[in-house]
Amino acid sequence: MNKTAFAPNWASPPGDTLSDLLDERGITQKELSIKLGRSDKNLSQIVNGKAPITPDLALDLERVLGTPAHFWNSREARYREWLTRQSIAEPAEDDLAWARSFPYARMAQHGWIPAATNAREKFFNLLKFFGVVDRSAFIAWQATLSPMYRRSAASNLAKDNLIAAWLRQGEIEAADVETGQYSEKDFEAAVLEARKLTCQTPDEFDSILRKLFADAGVALLFIPELPSMGVSGATRWLGSKAVIQITLLYKTNDHFWFTIFHESCHILKHQKRAVFLETPGNTSVEEAEANEFAANLLIPPTAFREFIAERSFDGPSVRNFAESLGISPGIVVGRLQKERLIDWSALNNLKIRFQWVATRDD
Repeated sequence: MNKTAFAPNWASPPGDTLSDLLDERGITQKELSIKLGRSDKNLSQIVNGKAPITPDLALDLERVLGTPAHFWNSREARYREWLTRQSIAEPAEDDLAWARSFPYARMAQHGWIPAATNAREKFFNLLKFFGVVDRSAFIAWQATLSPMYRRSAASNLAKDNLIAAWLRQGEIEAADVETGQYSEKDFEAAVLEARKLTCQTPDEFDSILRKLFADAGVALLFIPELPSMGVSGATRWLGSKAVIQITLLYKTNDHFWFTIFHESCHILKHQKRAVFLETPGNTSVEEAEANEFAANLLIPPTAFREFIAERSFDGPSVRNFAESLGISPGIVVGRLQKERLIDWSALNNLKIRFQWVATRDD
């Protein structure tokens, strides 16, 4: 007799599986109740799904029928889980409106969440993505972030969900990044080493830069921005792990490297509790300090003063100056534009626009 021939339906009571097995073996419920030492009524309740298969009964069934106890325990657990799922309340209209506030298709395109075709499915997929049980729990979690990140005057409630989704994806990806124990000394050294990579392309520096930071205890993530989010980067601590999270917004090489070193300053100099979010117009003291740190690391102040004193900002001069510093000419162009020493449209041919797809490997 083939004892593995039957295929149980997990959505039906385990008693159905027991009844099928008895039929297959040619055993009546009366015979089984005698062998189990249970009343006919009790066994009938189990077979009809009115009583559960307890762990004790699972062991008894193993002794009598030879079917492993873990099979019955698993069968019962799956059925109870199925019942619980069926009892979950349908999302209210406010829940569905909340789900519609996210650019679901774009998040699915990035691989953050599975594709979905209806609002109900999207709602439950978003709860799973955020790791919360309902919308109220999401709001409570979001409130732990909002007071901490630095917003610009242009920040508004319409962007909060986008920012929360982007930060949440950072949490998920950061968990997969293995880092050493954070060391300020090691990270300072890693930042200086990173400066040497500014003349390279992403294909050349990507893995090197990530490893430099990870060895010093900092997870470096490249996570694409969501539409109209207006964020170029963020810095935060997740437990003992420091995280720098970069979008691909505005990413010419001058902006990219400035953002990297700007965020590095937050790690080195500012409080661990805060989430530093880089948005246009942010004028906090910490942001000003991070701006100065990045600018001076890339182009030392004395060297820059000497260069601009010559008032020669043509292509060859910029290239020679950049070469003397060991940085990309595009970085010098960006600094000159920022200081309003040249027009925003001048020398942009010396900048390099980075293009790569920032997606997870899995």
